[in-house]
Amino acid sequence: MKQLVIERERNGKYQNFADFCERMYDHDLNSRALESLIKAGTFDSMAYRSQLLVVANRVLSAASRNRKKNIEGQMNLFDMGNEAISDVQVPLPDIPEVGRKDLLTMEKEMTGMYMSGHPMDEYVELVEKSKSASLQKIISDLSGDNDVPLYKDGDLARVACVISVVRAKSTKKGDMMAFVTVEDRTSSIEAVVFPKTYQQCRNIIQEDAPVLITGRIDAREDEKPKIIVQEIRPLNEQTAEDAQHQSVEADVKKESKNILKLRINSIRSQEWNDVKKILLKDLGQTIVYLYVEGETKPRRVNDMYRCNLSDNILSELKALLGEDNVKITPISDLKRNR
Repeated sequence: MKQLVIERERNGKYQNFADFCERMYDHDLNSRALESLIKAGTFDSMAYRSQLLVVANRVLSAASRNRKKNIEGQMNLFDMGNEAISDVQVPLPDIPEVGRKDLLTMEKEMTGMYMSGHPMDEYVELVEKSKSASLQKIISDLSGDNDVPLYKDGDLARVACVISVVRAKSTKKGDMMAFVTVEDRTSSIEAVVFPKTYQQCRNIIQEDAPVLITGRIDAREDEKPKIIVQEIRPLNEQTAEDAQHQSVEADVKKESKNILKLRINSIRSQEWNDVKKILLKDLGQTIVYLYVEGETKPRRVNDMYRCNLSDNILSELKALLGEDNVKITPISDLKRNR
């Protein structure tokens, strides 16, 4: 890239694609580097990327032959008759440009970022209709930059985004889960999809897919914020319409009729870490309270660990903590005792 700039400053702007290839040929320009430059959009002002990808190797080959002949003092690139390399003598194929989605994919593949736009640009109206939070707003609130943050650790949030990276992983039990990088037009964040949710949504979890995600914010100290996914749906007119009439804030406040009481020895123990892993397997609306040995008052567990009271969850908790240390009681009992 440095040589590209030096050549341009020394001998003027590149007139066309052929001019670029001829002038940069002596600077180790090869087909792979040229293809990368095309895909990154370097020559978008000269021709379609689809056209340049077709002729790139021919142009390089001709530049190579011309260089050899120039060394022999015979001719330059634009005096080669039928083999001349110019936008006139080597016409570009009459083909349409690749689709916008593919253009953006090329840019991301080559540079690690989108250059000419963003995959979510075409979904702006759906994002607004779905009443989704911007990732930048969530991250900014969690960083402490805002005096009156709207989002905090444990809150439920809805985000409309595109999946950029999917890393599927097998748990110790052999169940599949995924760590997914999602991004909107403002920022990006990691979303964690645990086995139960992954099983339900695995066909939707695809790179470059526009999605509507609902999940709890996980903002632990010394770690970047994440979203613990509870639901993933394709982002389309129907799902945006449905989301428009469903309040995420109401979902946060919605509680089950029961609470889960767990008695543990210490919150600094491996036992507590194991409890959290179990609760995350089946996220739901049941609030969890901890009764820690030696403490007089129960602790309400962060809302990100609200769970469903399924037989599997209760069985695992009882096996870990003991039958007498796992209790389910009506939430009304807790409210009466306050």
